[in-house]
Amino acid sequence: SSPAERHRPQLIMLKLDAAPELIQEAFASNPDGVRCVLSAQREEINAQDAEKRTALHAAAHLDEPEIASLLLCAGARVNCKDSKWYTPLHRACASKSARCVQVLLDHQAEVQCRDRNWQTPLHVAAANNAVECAQLLLPHLTNPNVSDRAGHTALHHAAFNGHPEVAELLLSRSPDMVNAFDKRDRRALHWAAYNGSVDLIDLLVRHGAEINARDKQAFTPLHTAAACGNIFAARKLVDLGADVNAATLQGNTPLHVACLNGNDQLCSELAGVELEAQNQLGQTAIHLAAAGTHSAQCLDWLIHEDANVNAVCLEGRTPLHMAAVHGRFTRAQSLLAAGAVPDSVDASGYTPLSVAAMRGHDLFLDVMMKAGASPDRPVGPSQLTPLHLACLSGYFDCVQRLTLAQPLAIGRLDAFGRTCLHAAAVGGRVECVEYLLGKGADPNALDSVGRTPLHYAAAKGHRNAAVTLLNGGSLPGQADRQGLTPLHLAAASDPQLSDQLLLHGADPCQTAEFPELGPLLPLHFAARAGSRHTVARLLDATRATVLRAAWNSSPSPQHLAAYHGHDEVLSLLAKHLAPESPANSAADPQGRTPLHLAAHQGHLGAVKTLLDSSGCALEMVDGLFGWNGLHYAAAAGHVGVLQAMLWSRGGRPLIDSADAHDRTPLMLAAQNGHLEAARLLLKVGADSQMPDVYERTALHRAAANGHDDCTELLIKVGANPLARDFRKRHALHMTAACGHEATTDRLLTAIGNNPEAAASIDAKGYSALHYAAYHGFTRCVELLLQRHPPTPPAPPASESRSQSGAPGTPTARCTAPPAAATTPALSSC
Repeated sequence: SSPAERHRPQLIMLKLDAAPELIQEAFASNPDGVRCVLSAQREEINAQDAEKRTALHAAAHLDEPEIASLLLCAGARVNCKDSKWYTPLHRACASKSARCVQVLLDHQAEVQCRDRNWQTPLHVAAANNAVECAQLLLPHLTNPNVSDRAGHTALHHAAFNGHPEVAELLLSRSPDMVNAFDKRDRRALHWAAYNGSVDLIDLLVRHGAEINARDKQAFTPLHTAAACGNIFAARKLVDLGADVNAATLQGNTPLHVACLNGNDQLCSELAGVELEAQNQLGQTAIHLAAAGTHSAQCLDWLIHEDANVNAVCLEGRTPLHMAAVHGRFTRAQSLLAAGAVPDSVDASGYTPLSVAAMRGHDLFLDVMMKAGASPDRPVGPSQLTPLHLACLSGYFDCVQRLTLAQPLAIGRLDAFGRTCLHAAAVGGRVECVEYLLGKGADPNALDSVGRTPLHYAAAKGHRNAAVTLLNGGSLPGQADRQGLTPLHLAAASDPQLSDQLLLHGADPCQTAEFPELGPLLPLHFAARAGSRHTVARLLDATRATVLRAAWNSSPSPQHLAAYHGHDEVLSLLAKHLAPESPANSAADPQGRTPLHLAAHQGHLGAVKTLLDSSGCALEMVDGLFGWNGLHYAAAAGHVGVLQAMLWSRGGRPLIDSADAHDRTPLMLAAQNGHLEAARLLLKVGADSQMPDVYERTALHRAAANGHDDCTELLIKVGANPLARDFRKRHALHMTAACGHEATTDRLLTAIGNNPEAAASIDAKGYSALHYAAYHGFTRCVELLLQRHPPTPPAPPASESRSQSGAPGTPTARCTAPPAAATTPALSSC
């Protein structure tokens, strides 16, 4: 429903002591005082208060036509607007002051003026049942059917506020108004049904209102009456022929709406309604009555009318399922008494009992179990029993009721071999864990992957639940099929829980085997999580021989800490390294050191820590590309990391270090468009002309990838735009072949008045224009033609002019080149 203030403006005048004297006299309804002020000319007649209201506004509001006439004759502005854009005519209509309305109209008041909500005085008169005011306004209106900002006409306002007299007057002057709709396609009949005015409904229908008119949600007036519980309005609409089975866009009939809102008395008024009609979710009215907050009596009425208590919606849920969701146990009793099946299963395999257990409705559980519902029936894809679900959610009262009803349910396994104690541990439900242990639950029960409840509590960081399990006899050193112990999992989640496990005898030297990673200690997990406290405890507790093996493992704890940027952990690990240990330079299977990983991720703190530690070799390269730390930082554009490396010991000499393809850090920064990284490298002294294994410079790479800013920077520092690669292509060939317009223009500007250079051909005989034309890059073609119109090149002496389609002839060069020579070989870039 629309807010009332949109239909009934609150035109309340406040008497303010700080208001001008003329306004105060008008508020005092004192014509003599007004005359005195006017005669003395002590004040501007259109003076305004803080809300921009004049004395004329006050007179109109207080139904003082004499004062209004005095002010108007003295020159008051008749259409002056206050801060809400109300004119005196708006005020007069709100106060039902027909005499003031007449005075204002006599002085040419604007009848179509609008306030901030686009409401005219007629809207205000209709909302306030000012019949006489409306009668005075209508003769002055050429179109009384105007709408406000929300699309409401004066008839909408009259219907919303329940004023049949005004409505009849409006319809007598403009019959077409009866089916006018607002911005939500609601007619006046919708608002009359919302208001519950039987007289208005009868009046509107007699004047031709569509009884089954629909708004944008396909609600009819009967739906509106059903939603609001307006019994007499609904009865009237049904008597007048309203469709009791009309459906909204969601498929809800008036019965659905009435049941959802708990309007039980209205249900009986819907004669001929289809009880089993389904909405878009497949729900019948009884589904909604079973779930609604105030719908108990609606449910009783539907049961009395023999509605199907086992109706199934699209999700496979029955009314019992709907009642279970919200814990409506009294409605469950009614449904069961009417023949509802207690162990019905929805599309996900859940019964009403399992739904109630999952949501903690213990009284609902009692009702269902008394009706014969099975308390240990596995449900759902994971085959969880109701006790599993109650333990997982931590509803202790439900756990107690279910175990008392079926003690053997404690040992039931789900599809993954997990017990109820596993479920309680996953949820960290300490009270449930204590209760199950007291009832004999096995604290060391293994699931299908070999994990105990303690594994799950440790993985989730549920410290109190884990301590309870340890005190109940759970083994801290139990390993699953991968070798993971609770200590491995706790090291990644909770430092204090790790301490508890170590106190209870957990072995920090146990390793877990992963096919891709190899053996991992709890120390690896702590380093990855960045837990400085846990790392320190594990370093002290782990044997030296095991630590030495860990330093050389792949990945090592240093690799994991560096990749995730845990510089404090890296510093701590460095302090425990043996002086002769090269752990900070140890490589993983791809040859990457911790420094490579930290530089790639841009973790400046970790990079600085590694650079300050002993054994960190900045010049070490990986086994993938032959990159050192500078290459990684430049390729990712991490300027701070680059700066730290360049300013470190041995960093400057590596500025032009080449990888396996002779690529320098500057080439990688330019290729990936990292302008600031390229600027830093050039500032420190990087060589912009240095070629790679394909004889391509940094400018080739920047141009081929369309990085105009990097191209501009390289040209400014002296990079040669005419440098050729091993296929005799310069940067213009490459950027034209890829269609980079801005870079093409930049290179043409750098080449300047040198048409031969711009039109130069590569080893296959193709110019930049050939490449741009072949690929259809129109703008690049235009740029090339504008700067340097082509001239037919002379064929090489070694080529025969008589040979058909030879690359040396102009004709051959304009045809599509072979696929291998169509574009520059960019894969190596």
